[in-house]
Amino acid sequence: PRFLDDGAKSLLKKFRIVEGRLNDESAFEAFFDHLEGLHLKYAQGDERVYHEADLEDFLKPTEYRALEIARELAAPADETNPRLKEVMQIYLKHHPRGQQKKLSDYTGKVFGWLIDSIGDKRIKDITRADANLYVAKEFGKGVKRATVKGRINVVRAAINRVILELELRGDNVANQFESLSLGAETPEAASEKRLPYPQEALRLALEKARALDDDKRRIFLLMAHTGMRLSECAGLLVTDIHIEAPIPYINLVPHEHRGLKTSSSARYIPLVGESLGVANRALADTTTEHLFPSCSSDTGVKSNSLSQGLCKWAKKASGFAKASNHSLRHTVEDNLRNAGVDKEIREQLLGHARQGMEARYGLGHSLEIKRDALLKADALVPQ
Repeated sequence: PRFLDDGAKSLLKKFRIVEGRLNDESAFEAFFDHLEGLHLKYAQGDERVYHEADLEDFLKPTEYRALEIARELAAPADETNPRLKEVMQIYLKHHPRGQQKKLSDYTGKVFGWLIDSIGDKRIKDITRADANLYVAKEFGKGVKRATVKGRINVVRAAINRVILELELRGDNVANQFESLSLGAETPEAASEKRLPYPQEALRLALEKARALDDDKRRIFLLMAHTGMRLSECAGLLVTDIHIEAPIPYINLVPHEHRGLKTSSSARYIPLVGESLGVANRALADTTTEHLFPSCSSDTGVKSNSLSQGLCKWAKKASGFAKASNHSLRHTVEDNLRNAGVDKEIREQLLGHARQGMEARYGLGHSLEIKRDALLKADALVPQ
């Protein structure tokens, strides 16, 4: 409507943004900062509300129309000096898992927190002081060191990708998020690192998992014998399980509903002992293409609720207060090592990123060798 356009243009004029003339970039920044203030006011400090809010939730119709006009009038983006929001988009475009909701949502949150701290700066304008300010603000919010480190890794990787894709190395563009100091790790933080299960704690948890024998507990049992990650195991399809093969195995591959962490995560995992029995029962019980239908569907793995629920149950069942879902993976790794299994075979079984010739040319050990390795490790699992 005409009155909406008139109101929007009147609002923009207050910020010295006028149609038909070359507007200063600082005017757009001031206007966008004003809208960001409305966004923050609407969220009232709630990060979930902030990131899930639609523009219509906190902008009046006149303000929304003004935003549309401002976007049309804004100067074309400098392709050799993108803003942080554009850095994020370029990163996701070139990331092999960039279209997956889990990665794109998390990356969006990380860049949202970064922009909240230092503004939507252009890549060449970011200073070391900006990077350190971001770290300080994260710590100031009570974010743990390991979490801050993970977020910085995302930002650093995104900037490195943009420098590569836009061929900016010759422009002496520095990644200010390289080698940031996060301070020494506190003894408390070190003690919170993911630990393997003590033998008696694992025995108790396995015993109770066998008694319940539902989808969640079957996932727990499979993880305890194979070292799979939680999402890898929960997202298995019936077609991934090859029971009738001479050596029964799992063909762990990415699916539309569940990707894998890295290319090395795709692997063959032999089914031996209890893991074979668990897979057989799951196949017999499922009525869908998903091996664990209560935990996974075509829309994705119920990662958050599954992780929290299973971790809470495991702590109570085992009496191990520091138990995490990753503790099982560490336990399998320790068992493989203690059983004398070669490092290269351990890496292939657990899906670790590998270096050297075998990684470059896809050389891998046979199912028979992997089966024998898991049988050795399985002998160390308490019954």
